[in-house]
Amino acid sequence: MRILISSSMKVYSQLPEIVASLEKHGHSVRMPEPGGGGVGVDFKRRMIDNHLEKLRSVDALLLANIGGRIGTSTFFEAGWAFALGKPVFVLESIDRESDYAEDLLAIGA
Repeated sequence: MRILISSSMKVYSQLPEIVASLEKHGHSVRMPEPGGGGVGVDFKRRMIDNHLEKLRSVDALLLANIGGRIGTSTFFEAGWAFALGKPVFVLESIDRESDYAEDLLAIGA
């Protein structure tokens, strides 16, 4: 399966371990761009376009919600995956107190 990882950039350094584990099980994995601390609307738009392009090329989205964190962009990307008919998986249990919990559960995450 071709999988795209979505996560907070705050946990980006932990993603290679997840990628290695998935690849060990025969999956092809794409990671988000690291961002490099860029800011501004134009930067954010390039990041959004890049991630959406990657999402279109994979079979599924994995929300790497390390420590239970699902930020706005990660939630946004889960919505894209749902709209594109791609399954959304989560690495850790969804925090029921999250503002996004019901929505994520409703799309099968």
